[in-house]
Amino acid sequence: MESEDLLDISDIGADTNIDDLDDINQLKITVAEGKQKVAVDEQRVHEKNFIEKKSKQELEVIDDFIRNYLIKHKMMKTLQIFQQDWYELAQKG
Repeated sequence: MESEDLLDISDIGADTNIDDLDDINQLKITVAEGKQKVAVDEQRVHEKNFIEKKSKQELEVIDDFIRNYLIKHKMMKTLQIFQQDWYELAQKG
């Protein structure tokens, strides 16, 4: 937090004491730190969502490749077992 954001004794009325000024400045610092933490948390959530989406897309590509390979080589029994196992794994998470 920059020093010009903090209050100076000249910024407030004569009836306000130094302790009130310190409390106000501490509150402003705490609010600024809270905003920074929220911004960092939002960035982490965004990164996590991106990674999860990317991983899901990669799994779909791998799944398609294996299925296409098995079909191309007429490995229907293996394809059936693969699809059954893949479906079971997908249901378990």
